[in-house]
Amino acid sequence: AYSNFSLSEATLIIGAIARADQGETKDQGIANITIEPGAEQLRVYEYSITSSTGSFNAVEAAEFGWAFNVPLLAVKVEENRNGYLKSPSLSFFKIDKPNVIIVDIKKAEFGHQNDLILRLQEISGNHTDFKLFSFFNISRAEENNIVEESVDSSLLPVNPIRFFIEPYETLTLRVNVESSDVNE
Repeated sequence: AYSNFSLSEATLIIGAIARADQGETKDQGIANITIEPGAEQLRVYEYSITSSTGSFNAVEAAEFGWAFNVPLLAVKVEENRNGYLKSPSLSFFKIDKPNVIIVDIKKAEFGHQNDLILRLQEISGNHTDFKLFSFFNISRAEENNIVEESVDSSLLPVNPIRFFIEPYETLTLRVNVESSDVNE
């Protein structure tokens, strides 16, 4: 079950299996419960624990956790295919600070058809000024709240986007990607 995870350092991986219709309580021990009707009868929980020397490094810890929980999905692309990419290797989005990560990229629920929603998170507890670079030409960027509404009417500088994030904040940005980048 763990063959996709590279054990490059001292690592402990634990798998736990529990019945879906039972839960442990402090006062009654094991109790029968209904979490999700029709769900699988067994739940599988996987944990990964690692150690390191020196002080805690939030960025390394986050990278370790993401590598275990969300393995990189790769797709083989045939040679000499025509497409949107201008280079054999590139990133759609890149942030210049390692303590700011992109946790979600999705099409906006409403607004312009070329609007994307990016959710970023600061993971080390530091107020951080950052730049977000993109393969796409971004024509507009603004801060949104969690339900994708504009926080204020001011637009952010683009190409790259320059902004700040508070400690442990999850920040929502709406960006408009120029249609020539999407429809070529």
